[in-house]
Amino acid sequence: MIRLLLAAVALLTHSVHAFAGPPDRLSILMGSYHANATLEFEQANPGIFLDWDNPSGTTVTVGVYRNSYGRRSLALSASRTIFRRGELSLEGFVGLAHYPGDGHKVPVAVGDVVPIAGLKVRYRKAFALMIPGDGTTTDAIFAYGLSFDLGRQ
Repeated sequence: MIRLLLAAVALLTHSVHAFAGPPDRLSILMGSYHANATLEFEQANPGIFLDWDNPSGTTVTVGVYRNSYGRRSLALSASRTIFRRGELSLEGFVGLAHYPGDGHKVPVAVGDVVPIAGLKVRYRKAFALMIPGDGTTTDAIFAYGLSFDLGRQ
């Protein structure tokens, strides 16, 4: 897991210059589903995220949302497209999320900072995320929402 954390930090550091201009997309997170959850998680997770597309092919995303423990979290991630066909795309992502006061509830965390990684599927304005779980509290987290192009050229 340390490798995942180091990879997330390296990718995010490499992508910092993406913030030089206005964001390309605004995304609204609507909710989540925790597959085979052994704990009670909130499934309504409203949030707002901004995406910057980097000329190197990396997308940097930053946002705030209500986490599955019912508190506000911040997240920063970087993604790369794995597959694209028309308006359908599959991306892999890595990042970091801040879970204030709840980091100890997550199996892998540095204080309240949690490494995140998974897949994102986009189709037109809709997106869905899949984050593998630890197999103890949940097998996977599926989150979904809508993205809107901000018209940046």
